[in-house]
Amino acid sequence: MLSCLVSANCQGVPLIRQLLAFQPFAKSYSPEFFVNFKKESIPLEKLASCNLLIYQKLNAHWGELSEDYLLSHVNPKAKVVCMPNIYNPALWPISKGTGDLSDPYNETYVDELMRRSLSKEEILYLIKKVDFAKHYDLQSMFAEAMKVERNKGYVRCAEFCDFIEENFSKTKLFTTFNHPYGILLNKVAQTVLEEIGYRGVPDRLIPDLTCDDEYYMPIHPSVAKFFHLSFIDENTKYPVYGNMLTYYEYVAGYIFARENKFPLAHYFRCLSERKKQISVR
Repeated sequence: MLSCLVSANCQGVPLIRQLLAFQPFAKSYSPEFFVNFKKESIPLEKLASCNLLIYQKLNAHWGELSEDYLLSHVNPKAKVVCMPNIYNPALWPISKGTGDLSDPYNETYVDELMRRSLSKEEILYLIKKVDFAKHYDLQSMFAEAMKVERNKGYVRCAEFCDFIEENFSKTKLFTTFNHPYGILLNKVAQTVLEEIGYRGVPDRLIPDLTCDDEYYMPIHPSVAKFFHLSFIDENTKYPVYGNMLTYYEYVAGYIFARENKFPLAHYFRCLSERKKQISVR
């Protein structure tokens, strides 16, 4: 088997699954995954002898994970592909990443209402009434995200950006800021395989694949309405650490977790387990 090294964030997980779903690749390569945001560096001897390197573009600040370091130490005969590192926060104007996997997101608008000592019922009332398109320039947020994306320099970058802009309102492309979904992940895998040299790659290797089945970041209905997302309304339910919740149910749980100083992931997983216990009684 030929050696394949993948240095990437969470988007590397579905990529490897899809590469292995393509039998010509699976019969030739044995992928090994190194998680860049966990600072898992590739041993020099593996870099120097690999047959294929798939990586995400990182600057010199990342040291042994940076593009310059990887390209200067990789086997000169290896095939090399700079895979996408896709990010778009436009659907979640009030959500901010924390970098903590046990407590991954802050909902800034909800946090502000909580600082005013409003009750949960008052906060939920305001959340249901608010139109975030009137408080945030959502179109500019999307345009700025796409401007950044177009300058990332990964393989076929402009082609991916055109695809996102064309399909953003038509179908689900993201489940969080940096978790592409479904056809967008399939396009990543298809592109990587074609760059390696394969032809006749199917458009959909694994349909409806995501980076994380456990958590989809809920989208406020007013944002969905602004972007004309026909596949989302106020009754849409999202996977949230073992639960299927509407946006408002998610916010109610978020408020409870914050009031009681529970990490979000821990709280929602406990809620899921509690529901299972009740259902078997």
